[in-house]
Amino acid sequence: MSCMPAIQAICAEAMAIAMVTTGLDGTPLSGASSSCDSCTLILATERGRVHCAEPWRRSPDGQFYSCHAGLLCSSLPILVDGQPVALVAACQFVALQPDGTEPTWQLPLPELASGLSLAEADLRATASSVRVLAESHLLRVPRLLHRVAETFSEIAQERSDLFGSLEKIAEMSKI
Repeated sequence: MSCMPAIQAICAEAMAIAMVTTGLDGTPLSGASSSCDSCTLILATERGRVHCAEPWRRSPDGQFYSCHAGLLCSSLPILVDGQPVALVAACQFVALQPDGTEPTWQLPLPELASGLSLAEADLRATASSVRVLAESHLLRVPRLLHRVAETFSEIAQERSDLFGSLEKIAEMSKI
């Protein structure tokens, strides 16, 4: 649906994190909005896309999960007729430590780079692009992600209902 990437982009920018809408299997249905440079580099590889899809599809309960690079991700289902049809995920961030220090989020970069067939220097150069969220900001993510999922569900349900009505009209016009 054409309005969903625009809504996703606005929400990602407002939350200062990345967002992506995926199929139930984690396959992106839209590009990642507000992707950090590290994740853009990772998502440019086939292995990176496979690894990134795992937490997207694994976390439709709204809990935070770590991805293969050690970043946080959370997703919620988009429902039509009460059934999940897609997922919306908030991702590509880490949480500030309780003492205010920045976390060490990366897996050992040599391992990560090697596993993705990327140059370690390229990953190291983009590491500072990962967003670090303070606890107050981190607490907003589940609430706002829930609102985005509800909005997408409402739009998808209205679209489904409209197509159902159009099918009925088409059937009646055959008579």
